[in-house]
Amino acid sequence: MGDRSEDKIEIILQRLKTKISQKPDNCHFSPAASEEEIKNLETDLSINVPHSYRTFLKNFNGGFVCSESIAKYIKKRNDLETAAWNSLFIFGTTEIREEYARLRDMNWKLSSDWQGVYPFIPFCSTENQEKLVFVLPLDENSESPVFDAFHEDPYTDWGILYNNFEDFLESYLDGSIKTIAPAKAKTAIDFVP
Repeated sequence: MGDRSEDKIEIILQRLKTKISQKPDNCHFSPAASEEEIKNLETDLSINVPHSYRTFLKNFNGGFVCSESIAKYIKKRNDLETAAWNSLFIFGTTEIREEYARLRDMNWKLSSDWQGVYPFIPFCSTENQEKLVFVLPLDENSESPVFDAFHEDPYTDWGILYNNFEDFLESYLDGSIKTIAPAKAKTAIDFVP
């Protein structure tokens, strides 16, 4: 990981900040997570989040950009929870902790004899309640591809949607998120320990 990657995530985050200032009714992001919050999350769950996602958390502890119709709904009902549920929502430390623990506790998508750290880190929920996930193992300077964890499909069929969180966030800001991987993409099984 070199300077170019650091520059890229910073440029993408600046784009997000600009979007938030230009469309405050559509952009709902929490203030930055502290380094201590992120470290506690990783220590408690025995995971490391990808480096670019860590940088995102240090700027925004989760959030979402919503459509015009959902922005009107929020103004009318002041209901951010329903709005987040109906938007592509990028998790903060609290949501990752809750989702990861829930999936780990039911050993979601893994055989009952799985040994080791639960390898799927959910970091995003789509409008259709599908999860976007990272796959372990990671060290604190690594990246993970982004996978769409389809509810009905085994992880052996989850193809790579994006090479990393940076590419995902850039597409998110462009308004063109893909949730179906190309047919010949590597799958999560290629990354699970």
